Amino acid sequence: IFGNFGQTNYGAAKAGLVGFTRVLAVEGAKNNIKANAIAPVAKTRMTEELLGAMADKLDPSFITPVVAWLAHGDVPVSGEVYSCGGGHVARIFTGVTQGWTDTESLTVEDIRDHFDEIRDEDGYAVPANLSAGGMCVGVDEVFEPGTALEIRMLLFPSFTGLMIYGTVIDTEPAAADDPAQPFAQLARIEFTHIRESDRELLIRHLLRRQSQQLRRQHEGEF
Repeated sequence: IFGNFGQTNYGAAKAGLVGFTRVLAVEGAKNNIKANAIAPVAKTRMTEELLGAMADKLDPSFITPVVAWLAHGDVPVSGEVYSCGGGHVARIFTGVTQGWTDTESLTVEDIRDHFDEIRDEDGYAVPANLSAGGMCVGVDEVFEPGTALEIRMLLFPSFTGLMIYGTVIDTEPAAADDPAQPFAQLARIEFTHIRESDRELLIRHLLRRQSQQLRRQHEGEF
Protein backbone atom coordinates (compact mmCIF):
# COMPACT_ATOMS: atom_id res chain seq x y z
CA ILE A 1 0.00 0.00 0.00
CA PHE A 2 2.80 2.43 0.89
CA GLY A 3 5.11 1.40 -1.94
CA ASN A 4 8.18 -0.84 -2.02
CA PHE A 5 10.96 -1.19 -4.55
CA GLY A 6 10.48 -3.93 -7.14
CA GLN A 7 6.84 -4.65 -6.26
CA THR A 8 4.86 -2.62 -8.77
CA ASN A 9 2.40 -5.41 -9.53
CA TYR A 10 2.03 -6.38 -5.86
CA GLY A 11 1.44 -2.78 -4.79
CA ALA A 12 -1.12 -2.20 -7.53
CA ALA A 13 -3.01 -5.30 -6.45
CA LYS A 14 -3.03 -4.20 -2.80
CA ALA A 15 -4.28 -0.73 -3.70
CA GLY A 16 -6.98 -2.31 -5.84
CA LEU A 17 -8.18 -4.30 -2.83
CA VAL A 18 -8.43 -1.11 -0.79
CA GLY A 19 -10.64 0.47 -3.46
CA PHE A 20 -12.66 -2.73 -3.75
CA THR A 21 -13.23 -2.77 0.02
CA ARG A 22 -14.39 0.83 0.16
CA VAL A 23 -16.84 0.45 -2.72
CA LEU A 24 -18.14 -2.85 -1.36
CA ALA A 25 -18.79 -1.14 1.98
CA VAL A 26 -20.88 1.54 0.27
CA GLU A 27 -22.85 -0.89 -1.88
CA GLY A 28 -23.43 -3.33 0.97
CA ALA A 29 -24.58 -0.77 3.54
CA LYS A 30 -28.25 -0.92 2.54
CA ASN A 31 -28.23 -4.65 3.36
CA ASN A 32 -26.20 -4.20 6.56
CA ILE A 33 -23.15 -5.80 4.94
CA LYS A 34 -19.83 -4.46 6.20
CA ALA A 35 -16.46 -4.77 4.49
CA ASN A 36 -13.07 -3.99 6.02
CA ALA A 37 -9.53 -4.95 5.05
CA ILE A 38 -6.20 -5.59 6.73
CA ALA A 39 -2.63 -4.85 5.71
CA PRO A 40 -0.86 -7.58 7.69
CA VAL A 41 2.80 -8.21 8.38
CA ALA A 42 3.41 -11.80 9.46
CA LYS A 43 5.82 -14.69 9.18
CA THR A 44 4.85 -16.95 6.29
CA ARG A 45 6.75 -19.17 3.89
CA MET A 46 6.88 -16.22 1.52
CA THR A 47 8.17 -13.66 4.03
CA GLU A 48 10.28 -15.56 6.58
CA GLU A 49 13.51 -15.14 4.60
CA LEU A 50 12.78 -11.47 3.90
CA LEU A 51 12.01 -10.67 7.53
CA GLY A 52 15.12 -12.35 8.94
CA ALA A 53 15.43 -12.34 12.75
CA MET A 54 12.28 -10.22 13.06
CA ALA A 55 10.15 -13.04 11.65
CA ASP A 56 9.82 -14.82 15.00
CA LYS A 57 8.17 -11.72 16.47
CA LEU A 58 5.57 -11.62 13.69
CA ASP A 59 3.64 -14.80 14.28
CA PRO A 60 0.40 -15.06 12.27
CA SER A 61 -1.50 -15.58 15.53
CA PHE A 62 -1.22 -11.81 16.07
CA ILE A 63 -3.34 -11.28 12.96
CA THR A 64 -6.21 -13.61 13.86
CA PRO A 65 -7.87 -11.41 16.55
CA VAL A 66 -7.98 -8.45 14.17
CA VAL A 67 -9.68 -10.50 11.44
CA ALA A 68 -12.10 -12.03 13.96
CA TRP A 69 -13.21 -8.63 15.24
CA LEU A 70 -13.58 -7.07 11.79
CA ALA A 71 -15.71 -10.05 10.74
CA HIS A 72 -17.91 -9.83 13.85
CA GLY A 73 -21.45 -8.51 13.58
CA ASP A 74 -20.80 -5.90 16.28
CA VAL A 75 -17.92 -4.19 14.49
CA PRO A 76 -18.98 -0.50 14.21
CA VAL A 77 -17.08 0.40 11.03
CA SER A 78 -17.10 -0.44 7.35
CA GLY A 79 -14.82 0.44 4.45
CA GLU A 80 -11.72 0.80 6.62
CA VAL A 81 -8.21 -0.65 6.44
CA TYR A 82 -6.06 -1.75 9.39
CA SER A 83 -2.35 -2.36 9.62
CA CYS A 84 -1.50 -5.23 11.94
CA GLY A 85 1.53 -7.27 12.88
CA GLY A 86 3.50 -8.32 15.95
CA GLY A 87 0.68 -7.28 18.28
CA HIS A 88 0.39 -3.74 16.93
CA VAL A 89 -2.85 -2.60 15.25
CA ALA A 90 -3.43 0.78 13.57
CA ARG A 91 -5.88 2.32 11.13
CA ILE A 92 -4.72 3.28 7.63
CA PHE A 93 -6.76 5.99 5.96
CA THR A 94 -6.85 8.31 2.97
CA GLY A 95 -6.88 11.99 3.86
CA VAL A 96 -7.54 15.14 1.85
CA THR A 97 -5.74 18.40 2.64
CA GLN A 98 -7.51 21.76 2.88
CA GLY A 99 -5.77 22.61 -0.38
CA TRP A 100 -6.03 25.86 -2.29
CA THR A 101 -8.79 27.14 -4.57
CA ASP A 102 -9.13 29.46 -7.55
CA THR A 103 -12.41 29.02 -9.43
CA GLU A 104 -11.79 31.85 -11.88
CA SER A 105 -8.41 31.53 -13.60
CA LEU A 106 -6.36 28.59 -12.35
CA THR A 107 -2.95 28.43 -14.06
CA VAL A 108 0.16 26.27 -13.94
CA GLU A 109 1.92 29.14 -12.18
CA ASP A 110 -0.82 29.17 -9.50
CA ILE A 111 -0.19 25.49 -8.80
CA ARG A 112 3.55 26.14 -8.59
CA ASP A 113 3.21 29.15 -6.30
CA HIS A 114 0.68 27.55 -3.95
CA PHE A 115 2.04 24.02 -3.96
CA ASP A 116 3.04 24.15 -0.29
CA GLU A 117 -0.53 25.12 0.65
CA ILE A 118 -1.93 22.34 -1.53
CA ARG A 119 0.29 19.80 0.25
CA ASP A 120 -0.10 21.20 3.78
CA GLU A 121 -1.47 18.41 5.99
CA ASP A 122 -2.78 20.68 8.76
CA GLY A 123 -6.53 20.38 9.08
CA TYR A 124 -6.84 17.45 6.67
CA ALA A 125 -10.15 15.64 6.27
CA VAL A 126 -10.87 11.90 6.03
CA PRO A 127 -13.74 11.46 3.53
CA ALA A 128 -16.17 8.63 4.20
CA ASN A 129 -16.98 8.04 0.53
CA LEU A 130 -18.25 9.86 -2.53
CA SER A 131 -21.74 8.36 -2.60
CA ALA A 132 -23.42 10.34 0.16
CA GLY A 133 -23.59 7.23 2.33
CA GLY A 134 -24.03 9.34 5.44
CA MET A 135 -23.65 12.79 6.93
CA CYS A 136 -23.37 14.81 10.12
CA VAL A 137 -26.51 16.68 11.23
CA GLY A 138 -27.33 19.04 14.07
CA VAL A 139 -29.73 17.72 16.72
CA ASP A 140 -31.04 18.91 20.09
CA GLU A 141 -30.64 15.63 21.98
CA VAL A 142 -28.22 12.75 22.38
CA PHE A 143 -29.21 9.66 20.40
CA GLU A 144 -27.97 6.18 21.20
CA PRO A 145 -25.91 4.49 18.46
CA GLY A 146 -28.19 2.46 16.21
CA THR A 147 -31.21 4.74 16.69
CA ALA A 148 -33.30 4.87 13.50
CA LEU A 149 -34.12 8.37 12.23
CA GLU A 150 -36.28 9.87 9.51
CA ILE A 151 -34.52 12.98 8.18
CA ARG A 152 -36.38 15.61 6.18
CA MET A 153 -34.12 18.11 4.44
CA LEU A 154 -34.74 21.29 2.48
CA LEU A 155 -31.83 22.29 0.23
CA PHE A 156 -31.20 25.99 -0.29
CA PRO A 157 -31.39 27.96 -2.50
CA SER A 158 -33.23 25.44 -4.72
CA PHE A 159 -35.83 24.66 -2.02
CA THR A 160 -35.61 20.97 -2.96
CA GLY A 161 -37.05 18.64 -0.34
CA LEU A 162 -35.44 15.27 0.50
CA MET A 163 -36.47 12.47 2.82
CA ILE A 164 -33.74 10.15 4.09
CA TYR A 165 -33.76 7.24 6.52
CA GLY A 166 -30.67 6.46 8.56
CA THR A 167 -29.19 5.14 11.79
CA VAL A 168 -27.10 7.03 14.32
CA ILE A 169 -23.40 6.13 14.49
CA ASP A 170 -22.60 8.45 17.40
CA THR A 171 -23.43 11.86 18.87
CA GLU A 172 -21.05 14.51 20.16
CA PRO A 173 -21.46 18.06 21.54
CA ALA A 174 -21.43 20.82 18.93
CA ALA A 175 -18.83 23.57 19.12
CA ALA A 176 -20.14 26.08 21.67
CA ASP A 177 -18.38 29.01 19.98
CA ASP A 178 -19.80 28.38 16.50
CA PRO A 179 -22.57 30.95 15.82
CA ALA A 180 -23.55 29.11 12.64
CA GLN A 181 -24.42 25.97 14.61
CA PRO A 182 -27.73 26.42 16.50
CA PHE A 183 -27.90 22.81 17.71
CA ALA A 184 -26.46 21.45 20.94
CA GLN A 185 -25.33 18.14 19.44
CA LEU A 186 -23.93 16.77 16.18
CA ALA A 187 -25.04 13.28 15.13
CA ARG A 188 -23.20 11.18 12.56
CA ILE A 189 -25.80 9.37 10.46
CA GLU A 190 -25.36 6.40 8.16
CA PHE A 191 -28.06 6.30 5.49
CA THR A 192 -30.16 3.15 5.34
CA HIS A 193 -32.42 4.32 2.53
CA ILE A 194 -32.14 7.21 0.10
CA ARG A 195 -33.47 7.39 -3.44
CA GLU A 196 -30.76 7.48 -6.10
CA SER A 197 -32.14 10.74 -7.48
CA ASP A 198 -32.02 12.29 -4.00
CA ARG A 199 -28.51 10.96 -3.46
CA GLU A 200 -27.32 12.69 -6.64
CA LEU A 201 -29.00 15.94 -5.61
CA LEU A 202 -27.40 15.78 -2.17
CA ILE A 203 -23.92 15.09 -3.58
CA ARG A 204 -24.20 18.04 -5.97
CA HIS A 205 -25.47 20.25 -3.17
CA LEU A 206 -22.65 19.30 -0.79
CA LEU A 207 -19.98 19.78 -3.46
CA ARG A 208 -21.44 23.20 -4.31
CA ARG A 209 -21.49 24.24 -0.64
CA GLN A 210 -17.93 23.03 -0.15
CA SER A 211 -16.78 24.99 -3.18
CA GLN A 212 -18.50 28.13 -1.88
CA GLN A 213 -16.92 27.71 1.54
CA LEU A 214 -13.45 27.26 0.09
CA ARG A 215 -13.94 30.31 -2.12
CA ARG A 216 -14.93 32.43 0.91
CA GLN A 217 -11.90 31.17 2.83
CA HIS A 218 -9.67 32.00 -0.12
CA GLU A 219 -11.14 35.49 -0.53
CA GLY A 220 -10.75 36.11 3.20
CA GLU A 221 -7.00 35.59 2.94
CA PHE A 222 -6.58 38.71 0.77
